[in-house]
Amino acid sequence: AISVAAIDGAVHNASTLSDVMAVDLSPFMTASSTSEARAAVVSAWDAALSGPGFARITGHGVDASAIEALFDEASAFFSSPLEAKLEHKLGDGYGAFGAYTPAGVESVGRTEDGSEEAPPDLVENYVYFPTLTNDGPGGLHDAAEAYWEAMARLVRVLHEVSARALGLKPDFFEAFYDPSPSFALRLAYYPPMKGTPEAAAAAAAAAAA
Repeated sequence: AISVAAIDGAVHNASTLSDVMAVDLSPFMTASSTSEARAAVVSAWDAALSGPGFARITGHGVDASAIEALFDEASAFFSSPLEAKLEHKLGDGYGAFGAYTPAGVESVGRTEDGSEEAPPDLVENYVYFPTLTNDGPGGLHDAAEAYWEAMARLVRVLHEVSARALGLKPDFFEAFYDPSPSFALRLAYYPPMKGTPEAAAAAAAAAAA
């Protein structure tokens, strides 16, 4: 068994990113890869997750251009006037409807204890679902779609690698995500806070009303 102390030590000893165990997934991203190459990936994944419990992945197939496009489009969207963003508000909070939720609507504190006195969260967000048809201005919808699809492919690969590491059938986890994954992509933006937290929370709640 791996002790908490051992895990804590591994975390603190990993002083730089290069110290964290890397697992190259590229053999699972290329159809021509050999079974030996894929087996090596599975062994490395098993060692990382059975040991410190975490790893960094390389060769994941998520193109840097997809990440940059999403960042740029999200930055432009959140920087736009509130009135423009509210045109893409489909519901109140927590991504149930997708698209935009302004700051002052959600509150983790209220979720935890049910207290209406808990202040709202000072965050606004845009949630993408594959079925979402209400897109943000510019290319936000297209950028979110491209990134979501890339991450969905990566999740399938990680599921297969994990299943093999556990001695299960490679497609063991697919049944839980068939016919299509239902997870969402949530883009959160915390605007610069003006004044005290209390004043900022009151302003956010008033703006969202």
